[in-house]
Amino acid sequence: MVYAFAEGVAKPSRGNELTVSGIGTYFPPALRAPLAEQFIAHLARLHSLPADPARLASFTLPPMGTAESAVLQLNRAARIWDEDRYEDSPVIDVALSWLRENAPALDHRSINHGDYWSGNFLFDENAARITAWLDWERGFIGDRHRDLA
Repeated sequence: MVYAFAEGVAKPSRGNELTVSGIGTYFPPALRAPLAEQFIAHLARLHSLPADPARLASFTLPPMGTAESAVLQLNRAARIWDEDRYEDSPVIDVALSWLRENAPALDHRSINHGDYWSGNFLFDENAARITAWLDWERGFIGDRHRDLA
């Protein structure tokens, strides 16, 4: 769904001619510091918004004090890995097992983007200002550390 149109570009106009947006994107020095500062500030603000059940009724609210939120996201990633892998990798199986056994308990419900990285924002090159965040289809309520991972 396109909710509204936003101004901006997904990658700088120079130095990225051969790359897909976000993958191998080169940000020139003049853009790095201001965009990085906004990138972190926006994430902190998003995670600070109240995960109000009344306003976010279509989202599942994971129970506090349990590892359900972390395990749900781990299972999603494991399913994608299983569907996309081309051969077995025992080290991944060991890692998934360890992660399930050591999944952290949820201590704070946060709104998560679910795909927070440099390829999912638009920015104004001249103002060095992020103008929009894209690709919210993986958004969820849960452990804020998932967006950091």
